[in-house]
Amino acid sequence: MASRPHITENTRKNLIDAFWKLYLIKPMEQISIKEITDLAGYNRGTFYLYFKDIYDALDSIERDTYDVMEAEIEKNVMLLRSRDVEPEVSDIAAAAIEIFKACDYKPLILINDNSQSDFEIRLKEMINRHLFSSLEKHMNVSGNTKEYMMYFFISGVMGVLKKWYNEGMVISVEEHLTEVCNVLFGKESFREKTVQKNTENFERESEI
Repeated sequence: MASRPHITENTRKNLIDAFWKLYLIKPMEQISIKEITDLAGYNRGTFYLYFKDIYDALDSIERDTYDVMEAEIEKNVMLLRSRDVEPEVSDIAAAAIEIFKACDYKPLILINDNSQSDFEIRLKEMINRHLFSSLEKHMNVSGNTKEYMMYFFISGVMGVLKKWYNEGMVISVEEHLTEVCNVLFGKESFREKTVQKNTENFERESEI
């Protein structure tokens, strides 16, 4: 009898959800397939229909999280670009919070505290790819330094959010993120910078 797609997908999701619940409370090496299948309500054989091992299940979560985060970044970038005025630094900070919230903060949990994983590297490269062209004109640095500063900015935002998440999200993090943004972009608003730049361009053209 052919499997029904919605049942197959539900089974996969149930296994993933069970694995994630265990991943949140114990080290990866202490999670067993039996624990996953018992929690999800299946036998061990069902697990192997979907995953090679628990590391394959983790890879699946990382891929799904990456895709969701990329879609959220694209949506927020388009939203900021659609405005009639330049966004403020606080707008960038607020967007960052919403992006991670939409991913159930999974990227922050999947980032290793002690070493930089392949997932974290790919995540930062993806964020840089989507944001660099939009933000580079606002940076307080020039030339090749912009690319390095962008990675510094991304690491800073993720670091602040991870610390905030690990400490129970009991404080307002937007103010802290805004300060991280100010390091890269300065306290002067994007709108003020844009007006100043346009004025300078106009003055140069008038002198010609």
